[in-house]
Amino acid sequence: MAEYILRQALIILFVTNTLAGLDIQYMYDFCGQDLNVGNGIRLVSRNQSTDCTVTIKTNINDTNTKLRIAYERPLSLNCTDASLHLYLNGTLSGSGIQLCNNQSFDSTYDTTGDTVVIRINLTKDTPAGGVISLRITKIRYSSTCDSGEFKCHNNRCIDTSLMCDSYDDCGDYSDEHCFVWPQRPCNKSEFVCDNHYCIDKVLKCNSHDDCYDNSDEDTVKCCQDTMFKCDNGKCIDPDMKCDGDDDCGDDSDESSCTTVTCGSLEFKCTNSKCVPRSDQCNGMNPVKQDVPLFIIIPFLYLIKDILVSF
Repeated sequence: MAEYILRQALIILFVTNTLAGLDIQYMYDFCGQDLNVGNGIRLVSRNQSTDCTVTIKTNINDTNTKLRIAYERPLSLNCTDASLHLYLNGTLSGSGIQLCNNQSFDSTYDTTGDTVVIRINLTKDTPAGGVISLRITKIRYSSTCDSGEFKCHNNRCIDTSLMCDSYDDCGDYSDEHCFVWPQRPCNKSEFVCDNHYCIDKVLKCNSHDDCYDNSDEDTVKCCQDTMFKCDNGKCIDPDMKCDGDDDCGDDSDESSCTTVTCGSLEFKCTNSKCVPRSDQCNGMNPVKQDVPLFIIIPFLYLIKDILVSF
């Protein structure tokens, strides 16, 4: 009973955090000013006529840090009466990207630096509820993420608070592969991912990220001490090395193979394996265990006789 109550409490906490979302900032409160985005904000306009420009910054001196702008709620007026301009280079130069007349709804835009200038121009009031909503989040391009950051599959880093909020902050939806934790204990036939998710053991080391954190494809976990590690990271059974077949896919299992010398009473196969000379020309393949020819040939003659009789 106590475990059930704890699980339900965690679910409620998870849902509450998801619904809480980003802080809402009203654009008209910051006209002509700079606004620090933090980890992310939702920038909302009111529906009265105005001409307002706001500069959104990260306040982080990092060339790898950018801003991601999602156009959540579009303008319902035509481009003559209302327009929204995004200056992704951080300066009021050129015409920027113009959004109006319901165009580009649900689109996303990434800045070239850590600053974006947003200008909204309404020549007349919009209908009731005709507000504009922009979701602006901070992203960092890096192969390694800091503590408190989630690593997206596309090598972007976002704040962990942006995970599992029903928004694609990563740009590849990897932050929305969500599971309520703690999960049930994994059973013996399952692999325990680093994110505590359980997957079938047959999915481990299959060159596909089934855990959604790539822990099931970790090369250290995938290659056991007794296995041969190919140059491309793949692991194969050691018996497959130097057998004449490219089992690795990059031919690394067939390189640096020593010359095999068979004994006087042995026959050397083309794949460098040695078999007893008594197995030579006996109609059987000792490596592939084919069906013996002395069994196949009578059937072939039988089929021939049947076809001739027709």
